[in-house]
Amino acid sequence: MKISFASPLLGASGYATDGRSLLYTLALLKYEVHASRLLPDTDEVDLEEPLASIVAESLQRSAIGSRINIVNRSFGEYPTDLTGRANIRRVTLETKRVPKSWVDDCNRHDQIWVPSIFNARGFIASGVIAEKVRVVPSPLLNCDASLPLPLSRKTGSFRFLSIFRWQRRKGWDLLTRAFPRRVQPSRERGADSQDRSVHSV
Repeated sequence: MKISFASPLLGASGYATDGRSLLYTLALLKYEVHASRLLPDTDEVDLEEPLASIVAESLQRSAIGSRINIVNRSFGEYPTDLTGRANIRRVTLETKRVPKSWVDDCNRHDQIWVPSIFNARGFIASGVIAEKVRVVPSPLLNCDASLPLPLSRKTGSFRFLSIFRWQRRKGWDLLTRAFPRRVQPSRERGADSQDRSVHSV
């Protein structure tokens, strides 16, 4: 089955990062994907193989014969394209509710993909038809993340918890290096990290 996928793809924004992850996953699942870039989308990320080839091939592939339209971007910035047999909008919004002006657009789509249960609840509470909302977690690409700090819990220790998407642009590597330097040497140190958007907790 052929899919038309519109998203920022080459920049460092959250939508571009998510777009690359979704495109890569669709390719691994053997879907034939025609991709188009939604602006703004600067060429500021150096893509590694095989992702670079997947993105390049998808951008060159013809959209003719596409049956499914997926748009990875918030509402209001781009016209809603409902010309496919199935029309899907991928939206990430870190709030409890969505703008009222989005609800009708959401309900005109066949599905709304959100990355977490928290997002799904917010869309449904705002009036989006529950059956249309699907939790599709953000896939991880080339996850080289490792915590250099021990995670054992000690009585009286100080715990620092950071919850964000585990990707370079969020600066996890800087955070884990800076944390031990800022905490008093006499205090116990510890760090926990959870990526709630990926695990949909």
